[in-house]
Amino acid sequence: MLWPLDAPDSPATTTDQVRAAQRGGTEAALALIRGALELDDPTRAGRIWLLTRGTQPAGGAAVTVSGVLQSPLWGLGRVLAAEHPELWGGLVDLDHTTPADGATVAAVLTAGRGEGTEDQLALRGGRLLAPRLVRARALTAPADPPPRFDPAGTYLLTGGLGDLGLVLARRLVRGGARFLALTGRGGIRTDAQRAAVEELTALGARVHVATADVSVRAQVEAVRDQLAEAGLPPVAGVLHLAGVVKGAMLSGLEPERLREVAAPKVAGSWNLHQVFADARMFLLVSALPAVVGPVGVGAANYAAANAFVDALAHHRRAAGGAGIALGYGPWNGVGMAVREDGLDQLARVGVGSMTPAEALEVFDRVLSQDPEQVTVARLDWSGVFAAFPTARHTRQFAGFLGEAGDTGSAELLRQCAEAGAEGRTEIVTGHLTARLAAVLGTDPRAIDPQQPITELGLDSLMSLDLRNRLKADLGVVVPMVRFLEGSSVEELTKHVLDLLAEVLDGPDGDEEREEITL
Repeated sequence: MLWPLDAPDSPATTTDQVRAAQRGGTEAALALIRGALELDDPTRAGRIWLLTRGTQPAGGAAVTVSGVLQSPLWGLGRVLAAEHPELWGGLVDLDHTTPADGATVAAVLTAGRGEGTEDQLALRGGRLLAPRLVRARALTAPADPPPRFDPAGTYLLTGGLGDLGLVLARRLVRGGARFLALTGRGGIRTDAQRAAVEELTALGARVHVATADVSVRAQVEAVRDQLAEAGLPPVAGVLHLAGVVKGAMLSGLEPERLREVAAPKVAGSWNLHQVFADARMFLLVSALPAVVGPVGVGAANYAAANAFVDALAHHRRAAGGAGIALGYGPWNGVGMAVREDGLDQLARVGVGSMTPAEALEVFDRVLSQDPEQVTVARLDWSGVFAAFPTARHTRQFAGFLGEAGDTGSAELLRQCAEAGAEGRTEIVTGHLTARLAAVLGTDPRAIDPQQPITELGLDSLMSLDLRNRLKADLGVVVPMVRFLEGSSVEELTKHVLDLLAEVLDGPDGDEEREEITL
């Protein structure tokens, strides 16, 4: 998909132009994805490759304005890879010297195809580079001394009245900040928020609370003017935490929900970038799914929005300004995952949580060392790879395969290969029933093999979990529609056996699939 390469590239790009670029980028990609999924056989659409230009800080290249505007495609694409591996081709970021013509694109897409294929690439000066997730060893040491904050400057926290905002506001004040501006769309609405502001005041801070939607530039400018009128000093630091989470699987994600989640992250961070361009501290709080796409299953819009703030931090640094993208995994005790009762669900896919104290320790270390981008999360890679088996083949995570260990799939496949037709049916039926029961949280004996599994309470997220675990166990990808159309265990077993026959008895038909770039 080449449309987003036309995104504007001027520092004076307006918020309306930023939004328009999303229509030609993530919204167009979403339409393409959903169109493919509506086919009776989605794989007839070929594999989907998403092409951008200047979005990745690879090979020392600067992230351009145009690159920032295209960057949400990387968050969206990383989730697409996990939700619909049958459609996934990859992501390619071109440099500014490479023409986006058919010959060049074809050469990039066919380079090194085969075992261990890269699905995320950046073309720089004729070289293909690929990302790797690595541990930030330098951030394992405590911040010594802890960061201090300018008592003569104002620190603006968007989403500052939320759980994370108030935790970070307290840390700023204890680190020397004396002027805070906390913004939110609704102002102070709860006793807990009021008490937190009173505590900040008791600690010696002057706190200005402003009602503003940061996705509207005029309202961001109004906050700046209010601070001056109230006699607060110029803004020394911006901490952008405002965000909206309203997830949906890609198959059911509507453009309106994509825009709603993008608004505070995409338009909001762009407005802050332009209105407070000279801030000496510019911290953009991002989120784990923008980098680790599999954990963004069901929230591709959130991953896309956070990929924008990651790219913006790199762009600001390349232009000589302040900029850090700090991508947090879930906190416990406070935060969105707690409010949405999501911690247990995340734990089942290998994503743990951190305490607010741990998150603040990372905050201190990040400010002390000033990296352009870092993601902090507690991950059990064996759980991540078990829940999202295709992530094992995304070489972005190659450095963590050793931590995951063996999935046990080889033994199960050996049993199937050695069994006759009747024995193979028994093995698959038993395994499928056990996996379904585990996803539903019920006793396998309670599952009627002839009953439609949707009548057992299986929803879209559970279906994806079941499909991923079957992929990990048996090496087959069952189309989501098979789970959602009301198939029974017996019917699913027959379909799995047909797929399994291709894996065990015949050539990999996937190699014959055409790869199409639109």
